[in-house]
Amino acid sequence: MNDTHRSINDKNYSNAYVNNAINTKTANIAFSGVEYINIANNDTHFYAQAQINKSNIISQLTSDLRNINQKAEAQVDKLAYQDALQWWLVNKDSAIYNDYTHVRLAILSSLSPAHGINTQSLDKLNSLSARVKSNILIHIQTSKSDKKMAQIIADKLSNEGIKTTMHSTSTVTHNLKLISDLRQSIMAEAYISTKITALQLKDRNNNIISSSEIISTGNSLSNYQISKEGAERHFSTLVDERGLWPALGLTL
Repeated sequence: MNDTHRSINDKNYSNAYVNNAINTKTANIAFSGVEYINIANNDTHFYAQAQINKSNIISQLTSDLRNINQKAEAQVDKLAYQDALQWWLVNKDSAIYNDYTHVRLAILSSLSPAHGINTQSLDKLNSLSARVKSNILIHIQTSKSDKKMAQIIADKLSNEGIKTTMHSTSTVTHNLKLISDLRQSIMAEAYISTKITALQLKDRNNNIISSSEIISTGNSLSNYQISKEGAERHFSTLVDERGLWPALGLTL
């Protein structure tokens, strides 16, 4: 919102604007309480000198840093009663806030060296997120005929940095059950294969975290085996299109 003040005398007039927000070009910080002074313009350009009260900057930066720390603390506390995988999905990108806090902390330190604000809570969240991720191990349970589908999911989880196993061990944190129903038919001389794949994810306490169903198809003019392989490739494509986590029934 802009406030306009106009002063007019016998020969000239001047305008002054007070703008409630401005974005710094380098740090992408929106400051409040910005005032534009010494305004001038010509046919093609508009010139203005901006000023912000130092105390306003210190107050806003302090508030921004405290807010991000409070949010980080809240997320750390949630791990005690939330499933580790679901918790990690919410917090896996917490490191993106590092630049947000470091820029503000640098500016605040230059204006008020004794500010007493730190980023310990965010640092703790980042460290905890990395540790939780490293401890997640998903056991993929499936039948012999669905090994190819299971491997597709395992590869996609590996791309996300999540470990998987096809065997049950004491270190397993989650179980992903994959069952598919293969239906085959001939249509207009084409061999059609349809795989209806049910996915169910449980935690180590056997609580259901998510479930989903993916229907994939393939066809061939030669035989059922080739059309079945096409249905498996289509399954992989559908997982990519939905995104791995939504394909498993998990909401981000």
